[in-house]
Amino acid sequence: MAANTRLIRYLAVLGLEPLEPEALEAALKSEEGLKAVTLERFPQEDDDVPLSPVLSPLPDFCFKDGLRLEEHKPSPSPSFTSVVFTSSSGGRLHVACLMVHERMERSGGGYVYAPKALCLVSLFPCLELLRSLLSDLVLAARADQEMQRFTGEPCDPSERLVFRLVSQIFYELPLPPNRHTMVTLTAGLKEVTILDQEGFTRDFSFRPLVAFLSVNRLAQLFVLVLTERKVVLSSQQLSPALLAVILEALRALLFPLEWEHVYLPILPPSFRWALESPAPFLMGMAGKAPLASELAEDVVVFDLDTGKSIPDKIQAPAGHLQLQRLMERLTSNRKRLSMRCCLLSTLPSPHGTPRVDYGSL
Repeated sequence: MAANTRLIRYLAVLGLEPLEPEALEAALKSEEGLKAVTLERFPQEDDDVPLSPVLSPLPDFCFKDGLRLEEHKPSPSPSFTSVVFTSSSGGRLHVACLMVHERMERSGGGYVYAPKALCLVSLFPCLELLRSLLSDLVLAARADQEMQRFTGEPCDPSERLVFRLVSQIFYELPLPPNRHTMVTLTAGLKEVTILDQEGFTRDFSFRPLVAFLSVNRLAQLFVLVLTERKVVLSSQQLSPALLAVILEALRALLFPLEWEHVYLPILPPSFRWALESPAPFLMGMAGKAPLASELAEDVVVFDLDTGKSIPDKIQAPAGHLQLQRLMERLTSNRKRLSMRCCLLSTLPSPHGTPRVDYGSL
């Protein structure tokens, strides 16, 4: 199957490079984050959408606090997050990351846990489908380990469940060949329908967007994005995965328009300098909201934990009479919109699956 007809473009595994027992003990005592490397990737060669430029900054997004060894298995584990990169051609690369922790034996006895990130790369924001596929990969790997422990012999690569699942993901999940064909893909209870390769494809819920923002704030946010302003959504309580879903839902509301500027659903601490960008941006920050003194005057921050914004009073851009009327109309119909938002937030998820905790399996 050609690369441009695949839903999944790449699989990458990031983690700690193999260490000797003495180096492992030293790494456990180190207060600084360890360097993550690419342990595996498939396919090995880049296609028309190259992966190599993404592999360098990707560890900063997967291991936001640095790669650290733990004496006790962290909770939750596995945990899910997503990242979006912009390719040189202007397209979006959606990276779904599932963080697991591998148990490693220490030289003096006992165990230590090392984080490892399994990443699937796609041109489509099918976040729940990608998450389900990653969960299947983890379960298949555990089944292979149990089989090897039971037989006492290494499994033939062609007979391993992981090998067969990767083959299925890359070669049996096609894209529609034309605009007259619809493809429906299913993984577990997750299902996504793709109408065409350039079409509107989403499989996540819009409920978090309306659940954490009031109608007035949602109207202000929508107008700011339409006028291509510098916007940040921050939360200290929500998981990074849920924050990314909120940003994706906001971007989807622009359809058939498209956000063409800087887009980072999760801004790592090491990338805080991006807030000084002169170009418009749409970003998410998983952590404490920045202070007004730390921001440029043209940056607007929405705190999803408190419902407040920086600055507190947001005005439509001067000279945009139609946008001012739009904001007045949206806020004047607050009661009607509030009832619709409440109804939307109570609708059941597709396939009867709850969508509450995006941070853990």
